[in-house]
Amino acid sequence: MSEYAIEASNLGKRYYLQTRSSRTFPRRVLYWFWPRVDERPIWALRHVDLAVKRGEAVGVIGPNGAGKTTLLQVLAGLLAPSEGKMRVRGRISSFMGLASAVYPELTVEENLFLMGTIFGMTRAVVKKKIAEIVEFGDFGKYRHALFTQLSAGYQMRVIVSAALHAPIDILLMDEMVTAGDAIISERFWAKMLDLRKQGTTIVLASHAMPLIEAYCSRVIELNRGRLVNAGKPATAARAYYERHGVDGGAD
Repeated sequence: MSEYAIEASNLGKRYYLQTRSSRTFPRRVLYWFWPRVDERPIWALRHVDLAVKRGEAVGVIGPNGAGKTTLLQVLAGLLAPSEGKMRVRGRISSFMGLASAVYPELTVEENLFLMGTIFGMTRAVVKKKIAEIVEFGDFGKYRHALFTQLSAGYQMRVIVSAALHAPIDILLMDEMVTAGDAIISERFWAKMLDLRKQGTTIVLASHAMPLIEAYCSRVIELNRGRLVNAGKPATAARAYYERHGVDGGAD
């Protein structure tokens, strides 16, 4: 068995930006024969090499547009890479993936059963865990309400609570899932520590350096889709601040 949960080599994700000239009739004719004639390639990720050991917690930092979320989406299998090779070993939990899997017209409880099946859990197993999930997210009064009737904050509570109680090997998360009131945030990070102790591999993308330094053992920095630095959290954070001219005490 490999010691690595995630391995990526020369990973890249390319999009095409269409120019306004394609809206003119002559350009539309050209576009019919040459579909890419008016499209400019934009690389959200390029030449990224990454290896994450089993049980390791890796932070991903970088300015807006650096490619952090794109990297998580590619690792989660939500986006196909445009180039390079990737190998992920283990069961993945991605909040982004679960958010797209819920059905607004089902109740909260019905969606919990649905998300459980996505993780390969039987109905009986989900039934045993539901009380614990509901208590963790503190959404008991909405248990039988339609998912679409919940506020955005409560919807995220349901998704996060389900993801953190699933049988997983790898957790991919963006900092947006940590938003919320202090009580829920405290429970969330306590659960994160439990997962780390259990040997769960974690990849956390965030701008919050204190969180990165507290919960990650290693950090990689992306800038314009490329990996520009890697190292221990404190060292990587200091290099990031110096590179972007930011005070070390600021976010």
